[in-house]
Amino acid sequence: MYRLASWLSSFFAKKDVYSDNILIVKPSTEVPVALSVALLKNTRYDSLDVPPIGPNIKPLKFELETVNDGMVVAIDVFAADQLKKGEKGYDLMINDATGATDNSNGVHHMSALISKFADLYIPKEVCCVLEFDNVSTNYSPETFKNALRRLDANVITRIEDGCKKKGAFLKVFNNHINEIMHKIPCALPRSKHNTYVMLISALRMYNEWHTPLFCPDIEQYIQEWLCSQEQEIQPLYDVICSDFGLHFNKKLADGYFRFILKDEVTQVDKGTHTIVVDRAKCRVYVETADTYEIAKDEMTSVDNPEIVPAALYSGEYLPHNAKDEKSIRIAAISSDGTPYPLYVHAISYKLLTQENKLRFDLLDKEANLFKYDEIPREGFLPLIKTVDRRFAGKMIRYAAEESNIYFGTGRTGSGKSWAIAQIIVMLFMLGHIVVVFDVSGSYTKEKLLKMLPPEVVEKLFKFINVGAGKDTVPVDLGSLRGCETLPDKKRAIYSVLRAATGFLDTSTARKLRGFLSEYLTDKKGSVDLNDLCSKLEQAGGFGTEIADRIESVLADVREIGFDHQTWDDLFSQERKIIIIGLGNEVGDSTHQLLDMLVGSLFNWQMSHDSGFLSIAIDELIDQDFSTGSPLQTIVKQGRKFHTALIGASQDYFNQGSSHLDTMKQANIKSFCRPGKSEDRVAQKLGYSNAVDAGFNKFKPGDTIIEFDGYNKETGENEALTMKGRVVNFVETPLYEKFRDIYGCFNSGGAR
Repeated sequence: MYRLASWLSSFFAKKDVYSDNILIVKPSTEVPVALSVALLKNTRYDSLDVPPIGPNIKPLKFELETVNDGMVVAIDVFAADQLKKGEKGYDLMINDATGATDNSNGVHHMSALISKFADLYIPKEVCCVLEFDNVSTNYSPETFKNALRRLDANVITRIEDGCKKKGAFLKVFNNHINEIMHKIPCALPRSKHNTYVMLISALRMYNEWHTPLFCPDIEQYIQEWLCSQEQEIQPLYDVICSDFGLHFNKKLADGYFRFILKDEVTQVDKGTHTIVVDRAKCRVYVETADTYEIAKDEMTSVDNPEIVPAALYSGEYLPHNAKDEKSIRIAAISSDGTPYPLYVHAISYKLLTQENKLRFDLLDKEANLFKYDEIPREGFLPLIKTVDRRFAGKMIRYAAEESNIYFGTGRTGSGKSWAIAQIIVMLFMLGHIVVVFDVSGSYTKEKLLKMLPPEVVEKLFKFINVGAGKDTVPVDLGSLRGCETLPDKKRAIYSVLRAATGFLDTSTARKLRGFLSEYLTDKKGSVDLNDLCSKLEQAGGFGTEIADRIESVLADVREIGFDHQTWDDLFSQERKIIIIGLGNEVGDSTHQLLDMLVGSLFNWQMSHDSGFLSIAIDELIDQDFSTGSPLQTIVKQGRKFHTALIGASQDYFNQGSSHLDTMKQANIKSFCRPGKSEDRVAQKLGYSNAVDAGFNKFKPGDTIIEFDGYNKETGENEALTMKGRVVNFVETPLYEKFRDIYGCFNSGGAR
């Protein structure tokens, strides 16, 4: 079963279940080392060799760092009085097991050590010891190796096929693991919970997807075996704490209790099932009557409810004091104004699940949170979904002229692109014009179909793939349509040229504007940018310098071609989200062309400012945010013209990246799991370190967001920091609006 479970290590990791115990197998006369290796090793089949525990630990270190979805098997040949020789190897395996939940390189496996005496060194809470006693076999190690190789191949094939068939394998896997995680036996030591979940899940998956291989009572045997691992250090009190914690956390999650924050004198009525939360001391104050009620009505591990506070006190879940008192008094005042002492049990956060801790973090944000049916139907952009399935977001109002710059960060696969896909659709359904510049292939039709329902992609998106032999540049960058005065013409053409040239010093910029004043005097309809480039070159000096900078991108545009239309024409053809793919066909001038298009689009918005414009760029790294560039100008002044910039990058802290310094001014910043500098990001968000922020537990789509959140009591947007999940478009009323408008009723949104 260890062998089978190891194939599923990455699947377990996605459910926050990690192999945090080492299996120590004690060889015997009947079950020698080679046979144990044959039973466990599933990474290579060419030999029965495995790395030693010491003194050379490089082979073992390599396997621990590289083996993914498999067993890391090591051998210890030292005698009991030679354990010193294997210390480095033991510590290496211990660190691998205890650090499994913080494994940032995505390598997940199970580990086994074949040794007679390693359990004398390795702590009991980090290992499970398997002794074969009088077990014997008539088969050789080679026979086992070959038979299990065929079994492995069959298992892998079934897993791969199951994952391809519309997620059938994952659905079955998730059903099993969710059931097992909610029914962990109370008597099981906490340190063995993950091992129990992995073994039982592997057993049930095998029995469902293959012919049952194990005896009917194997689950009971596994439970008894794991319980026996720490019997001498598993007191009754630990069982009671586990049992109480299970029921207490369930009541918190089910809404049985009301939550309020502790004050100097807390307003609370006795007997109302109210939890008083003391975030400063990381405690929750529970009425003693509520504790005893859980013990009496829910717990099977106690006969006398009075033993529960004693167990919690012993386990350090209650604060210790000189008198060993289990309950304390807090100053309270009833709803009719009568002060009184409230007797409570001050239960430590240590007993709480992560989800319940997150619930307490939301207590001072009630005015910013909306149930589905409470979400405003006009102007509200949902940005985050909390652990209790409520939403928070920003009210986007035309008259307010507020900044709407969105900056998403996080490592590859953390959910940045998925988040932006949801946001652009929601903005579109709020009435925004949305143009996406795809410079890395993140928003092709094929990829969007994995992020959004098919009917949304078909109805709402128009794809323009710019490149030689593909689509032409969608607008005429030299267009003067809509420019009624010479200053209008100068602004339109200057914005395109400045975008293509990059930074211009003050003197050169002044000379260019002067040149354009003369050149554009009698121009109407459109300017031939190639002719303009020639005239600049003829002007010499500054003109030659500018012509040199833009010649390359103009050559690309000549090869690709362009449509003789304006942004007005493009948007009036059909109201859709425009995806402009700027792929490798555009060559080295990709960013120049992007900047020219963005500069032209923003200039159009300044002249036609009657609604919101949202510009999204899938990758901000290496884009031009220098002073006066289109992107920098939008960040600085976009709010005046109701223009938003939406973009993402892997790292929030990246020395020397000007785009990061500019985008840090965004008023909507979403932090998925960081690619690097996790502690710095956590501290920036107000946490002590990455673990305190919960980054090590983040799944794709988890985020901490800093934004101006709408307060339903004041009617204003206010600065907030909140942890939760990126909002899925189909979970919002905006999806209902989409279905009503476009007549799509095939796939309902999840509420």
